[in-house]
Amino acid sequence: MEFFIIKDGSQQGPFTLEELADAGVSSETLVWREGMEQWTPAWKVPEMKDILSGNHNAKPTPPPLPQQGAVDAEAGEERARTVEAAPADRRRSRAVVWLAVAAVAFFILLMTCPGADKHREAVSREVSEAVASASDELDTGNAALDMLGGMFGSVITTQIVDAMVGQMVSVDDYFIFSIGKLHYGAEEKTVSFGILGHVFTFDSADLRKAIETDKPLPDTMAV
Repeated sequence: MEFFIIKDGSQQGPFTLEELADAGVSSETLVWREGMEQWTPAWKVPEMKDILSGNHNAKPTPPPLPQQGAVDAEAGEERARTVEAAPADRRRSRAVVWLAVAAVAFFILLMTCPGADKHREAVSREVSEAVASASDELDTGNAALDMLGGMFGSVITTQIVDAMVGQMVSVDDYFIFSIGKLHYGAEEKTVSFGILGHVFTFDSADLRKAIETDKPLPDTMAV
């Protein structure tokens, strides 16, 4: 930044601030620089303050050097904070990984949860095996089983079993797994469990008992 001054009735300059300090500028000396509207007494110009007060040559003084012990202590504290923060960061990272794994596992279970159709298919297969086993006996002692095993072919038997299972089996969906329940008479038995796209059946004795129970048969059984 450069200034012009009026001294001894004439315009002089341009001067830098350092040069103005040696130009004998007083508080009443008129000065001008780019951006000013008119000539102004030096005492009204902020940049002239240090020159008029004689502090233009003052140099900034840095603070005293820190003691070596204080520097070492501060460095030690910083290292301690870093060491303490590292295990916490690792724990957070592990927590994030486990949450991600749990989310993926939940999504897979949700998308592969078997529906009612898969349960009824599995239960029908189990019932058909029970019917076939009963039909192989010399005398089942049950007219319904004799009719299924002796009078009807396997295709018709499957259709009848499917109709029976459709009426007797309900499925509860728990989002990530499902449970099939068999209803006959006043009883209710859990007969299947579904997860990850598979249905597992059990209590085949209950399935056979349901078939042998004196219960009205579906319309497909009427002849």
